[in-house]
Formats: sequence, structure tokens, C-alpha cells
Amino acid sequence: MKKITLTFLFSLLTSFLFAQDQGIEFFEGSWKDAKIEAKKTNKYIFVDAYTTWCGPCKYLKKNVFTDKNVGEFYNAQYISVAIDMEKGEGIEFAKKVEVKAFPTLLYFNPEGELVHKMVGAAEPKDFIRYGADALDPSKQFYTLERKVKSTPNPSKEELRSYLQLAYAAASSEKTLLDKWLAMLKEEDFNDKENLKLIAHATSVAEVSDEVVKVFRKNEEKIMSQFDNFTAKDMYQEIASNTLYDIQETASLSEWNSEKNRLVKALGNENVEEVFPSLDAVFYISKKDWQNASLSIDKVIMIYEQANDPYLSQRLNTYAWEFFKSKVGEKYLKKALTWANRSVELKEGYANLDTQAHLFYKLKKYDQAKFSAEKSIEYAKGNGQNYTSTQQLLDRINAML
Repeated sequence: MKKITLTFLFSLLTSFLFAQDQGIEFFEGSWKDAKIEAKKTNKYIFVDAYTTWCGPCKYLKKNVFTDKNVGEFYNAQYISVAIDMEKGEGIEFAKKVEVKAFPTLLYFNPEGELVHKMVGAAEPKDFIRYGADALDPSKQFYTLERKVKSTPNPSKEELRSYLQLAYAAASSEKTLLDKWLAMLKEEDFNDKENLKLIAHATSVAEVSDEVVKVFRKNEEKIMSQFDNFTAKDMYQEIASNTLYDIQETASLSEWNSEKNRLVKALGNENVEEVFPSLDAVFYISKKDWQNASLSIDKVIMIYEQANDPYLSQRLNTYAWEFFKSKVGEKYLKKALTWANRSVELKEGYANLDTQAHLFYKLKKYDQAKFSAEKSIEYAKGNGQNYTSTQQLLDRINAML
């Protein structure tokens, strides 16, 4: 009996030590329960606002949340909660705290008040820093926001500190950004932190924004801070941002007029390559399948020549967009060529699933069955949800 007891205790101890070495211990319970626990223990709350399809979310779960040092810090300081923003209470939660990108990392004080926010994946060292900043009122995003917005004339340094956090939290602040830009002197453009902030702001700006003018004037200095990102990349981001908001509402003449404005402001050589992909989105929104198809073919040609590593994903996105839009047989066949090329470049669950749906819609049931079964194999291997693919396979089998 004694031997069994010692073995049992050793097993418990081993399990405990193993668990301690596995990173963050996430709270199991509702958001309401987590807030009660935080108040009781006087701990802050960390929320991983994720979705099941988000790649960076999966990276955090696999490589960061499991890190020993991350676990030691967060388990000591936080009640940690993971909430799927597309299921259950996560849907209302996302609306309430305005989660618009994934992953969003949220930090609440023990009273349940949101004090800090970051968007995107991070390496363990940076993720620990996020958690430490969230405990420091002088570095909390929402605390700084309240301070800056309640101060009639915030200093240049206060504005910069706030803006750095705002953009890291995917919160655009044009008014305060313009105010900060107006304060900058010539010597300020030798400060690396200033240059990086201007670059970040420019990457989410539209062509008429003041920061774009500042960027163009100081382009060489700003881009010297980056190794793998060029000025041309930046101009394409500006063009995309400018056209994104009008893609569904603009008429064809308005769309072309805005493109002409971008060419005049940024130079045709800087933006011409990005226009076909933007045109594709525009024509898809108008259900103009002929011009959408022609634009997509141009996109494919451009990215094939550039050996774009994301071409497989782009092709799959276009093929699926055509499928779900219930286009006619002519364009289903066109979409199938994109799906086939996507699979040829790099097969995976998503593009095999798209391929299977297109084969099924075109009544090519044998090929549809092969693609669906292979898609499910990939899903099982990667722990992905394949319910919709299984339902498709059931329909395919019923036709054979």
C-alpha cells in the first residue's frame, strides 16, 4: 500500500512539474468567472482573442504560450483566458472591446477594466514585455490614451509614446499623428524611433494623409531602417489602403479616377503592379466576372514572374471567391484552373477543399472525391476542423 501511495504521489509531482514547464495555464470557465477570479486573487487578466483559422494565432498557441519563461511570468501575474472571437460569448465580446484583427492581445486590471492592447503575434521575449508593460500605468495603451486626449497640449514625447502604442494596437490616430508631425524639427528625422513610427503610420495611411507627404520628403532616411521592405512596397500599401474603402461603393468611373490620382501622386512605376489585384476585388464586388477573371489572370502573371511565395494562397482565395459567388459554368471552370495551380504549387487542406467543391459543382465526382479525401487527411494531420469537407464528401459519395 505504501508503495502504491508513493508511486501515486510521485506521479502527481511529475505531472505538476511537467505542467509548470508547459507555459501558460489558461483559465477554464466563462469570462464572468475569470473576472471574479481576478478580483479575488488581485491579478490582471490576459485575453488571447483568436480565431481558429488565424495563422499567427496558431503560432502563438504552438510556440509562445508553451514557452517556459512565458508561462512563469504570465501564470504569476495573470489570469489567462483564450476566447474564440467567432463562437459563443466571443462574438459579443469582440463587439464590446472592438476586436477587428487577429490575434488581438488584451490586458485587463483586476477590476476588469481594459488597460492595454496589442495586435499580432510576437516572440516569447516580446510577449513577456507586452505583459510587463500592461502592468505599468506609464506604458498602458488605454491609460496613455486617456491622458493624452485629456491634455490640451501634450508634449512631442507624450504624443510619440502614445502613437507608438496606438499603431501597435492597430488603432489609427490621424488627428494626433498630424499634431505630432507638425512638431517635428529637422533633427528629429535622425531619430530611429521617429522614423519607424512614421513608416508604421504610412503603411496604414491613404494617399491624401499628411504622413504620406512627410514620408515622400524623407523616404530615403525612413526606408534605411528596413532590410526587406522597399519604398515601392510602401507605395503599394498606400494605394491598397486608399482603394480598399471605396471598392464596394465606387462606380467604374470613380474607381478609375481614384487610380489616376494615385498614379499622379505616387508614380505609375510604384503602383501599377498592385492595380490588377485591387481591380479583381473591385470587379468581384460588382459581380463583373469577365473583368474580374481578366484582372486575376494579370495578377497571376505578375506574381508568377516574381516567384511570389504566397501565390498558392492568392490563387485559392480567388477560386473560392468565384465558387461561393455561384458563378456560371464558364467561370467555375476558370476558377478550377486557379485551384489546380494552387494545389500544384503547394497543396494543403484549404486549396484541396476548394478544388473538391469546384469538381463537385462541375459534376466531376471522382476527382471531387479524391480531392475531398486528401483535404481531410491534411486537416486531420494539422488538427483542423474539416466538418464542411466531410459534409461535401458525403454528398459526393451519394452521387457515386
